[in-house]
Amino acid sequence: MKKNIIYLNKGKLVGIDMLLPILMELKSLMPDINILMIFSNDNQLRIVKSNYNLWECITLIDARVYPIKGKNKITTLFRLLRFFLIFFREFALRKVIIIKESDMLPCHKITMGIMKAFSKIEEIKVYLNLISSIACKSVQLNHKLSRERRGKSVELGFFDENFDYFLSTLSSEQYRKFFGVETPEIIKVGYVHRLPRWWKYVETTTKKNKILDGGPYFLYILTCLGRRRPEFEEPEIIELLEESLNVLKSYNSRIKTVFKPHAITEIKRLRELLDKIMYTNYVIDYGHPMILSANANFVFGNLYSFAMYDSYYIGKPVVEYSQYDREMLSRLNNRSFGGRCCDFFIDRNKTQLKDVLDKLINGKIFIKRDPDFIKEHFQETPGEFYHFWKKILS
Repeated sequence: MKKNIIYLNKGKLVGIDMLLPILMELKSLMPDINILMIFSNDNQLRIVKSNYNLWECITLIDARVYPIKGKNKITTLFRLLRFFLIFFREFALRKVIIIKESDMLPCHKITMGIMKAFSKIEEIKVYLNLISSIACKSVQLNHKLSRERRGKSVELGFFDENFDYFLSTLSSEQYRKFFGVETPEIIKVGYVHRLPRWWKYVETTTKKNKILDGGPYFLYILTCLGRRRPEFEEPEIIELLEESLNVLKSYNSRIKTVFKPHAITEIKRLRELLDKIMYTNYVIDYGHPMILSANANFVFGNLYSFAMYDSYYIGKPVVEYSQYDREMLSRLNNRSFGGRCCDFFIDRNKTQLKDVLDKLINGKIFIKRDPDFIKEHFQETPGEFYHFWKKILS
């Protein structure tokens, strides 16, 4: 009997980035899986397609995609009705695994109720991060300070709703340690970008990426260009970007810059700034940062990104030039959001930035990772993960 998975992705690119390696692994182990990926809207689907590596992975697993929300209520209603037609034709009276980060279907509870009336559905709620303890501690501190300043509760309702299963990067012990919450039984995934099928894709794709041929380069991971959060006392990120580029442009003739935009990066503002300061020898690439950083001399950014954990894992020097809210910086013990996974954290000091870049570009810095640290924080996928999927898809 064909195995059926429907994935509901509400809007964040990081969600599909984390789940795709899992879907690729399952498809490799069980080729007859039928996968339908529901995206929030057309713009979200456009963003996924622009990240050509993610889109290629979607096609490799023969997954079909469907944007559910349109420009207006009538279009959304039409798409919802069409979704029901697809569901009744292909999934009715069959076992279906629904994987989701949050509610995203129109009239979600009613829609799910209709689907459950006609099929045997089991729901899996996912909590996936690129790294366990380090990332979650930073996210928690960021969340608490942000909500404190807005006068809101700092409680995190991870397990307020009932689901059949919880799939998570963290263990129950880590939830207790970092968030002070008790968990139901969860299935631990480990570091998803270590999964064999994904890792094989990264290795194969890196070798054939023509943009990365032709001399040394570094990867510049971009984010928003405005203020990160209005409640934090931080400069607009474009100010930090401009300061960084003014230092980096003196190396234009020696090393290429590969800019990796975020979905929210304002490309027009970026290009205007590059023209203004006469920055040269660069490309803008929407590929997966793990692939783009594979042959990079180093990885750079003005705010620590989840993508940088991948770069750290594969041994690339990670440099952050930023300026955090002073209270946030204090709570982070004057370190990067990435903690130890940021090799060079520069707190808005252009002299220090120049010194670090000189050493990196002149080959005077050699990075060696601590295998015990990697083993602890970039954990392999445990056997329980495979046992779980074998059982649930049987």
